Amino acid sequence: MAALRGLPRSQLNSIGGDAKYTYISSCKTLKIPKFAERCGTGYSDPMEKMVEQILTELLDAVGVAHSGVLKNQIAGQTVFAIQMQDARQLIGMHGDTVHALDHLVKKIAEKRSSAASNAARASGGEAVPVEYLQFLVDVNDYRAKQIKELETKALMMAERARSFQYDVELTPMNAYERLIVHTVLADSPNVKTESQGEGRNRRVVIKYAE
Repeated sequence: MAALRGLPRSQLNSIGGDAKYTYISSCKTLKIPKFAERCGTGYSDPMEKMVEQILTELLDAVGVAHSGVLKNQIAGQTVFAIQMQDARQLIGMHGDTVHALDHLVKKIAEKRSSAASNAARASGGEAVPVEYLQFLVDVNDYRAKQIKELETKALMMAERARSFQYDVELTPMNAYERLIVHTVLADSPNVKTESQGEGRNRRVVIKYAE
């Protein structure tokens, strides 16, 4: 429990499982927790503008120099890519820090969106719908490259399934990677995708379909 010392309990309680420990090990170094504890005020801005604002506030709060945030569409998801010269600080070992930052931004956006909806309802207005947070935070193009590599692999395996008319089982993937494969192949002819297995062995199977 020593690793938890000094972190805001309110923020830790909103982050569960493995993500909590990724958050602790990565964000504590960047001094993000104290900022996260006080960022719960509601906003009525569209979600994309809200995410850009949250990213700017976080980066300014921790003193990370950057040249802006670029927005792109990759594999059916909106990607907010922080642009900076030395990306190592925000990427972290094996991408741990950028994944923790992604999780934190989603938590803040969810809290603000919910607060805006509650405020509108309390004032007698129409409640603002809490949007499904389908976006990614990237640094330069670190995660974008990973997505494109996964897209290429998925398309290649789909072509194999079509050519040989049999099911192709991919290696085990996490939920985020499986979502990308399903999205990329959603409109591919003569194939359909299914997730099979449990836990760490869960994987995507590309099935030939006439």
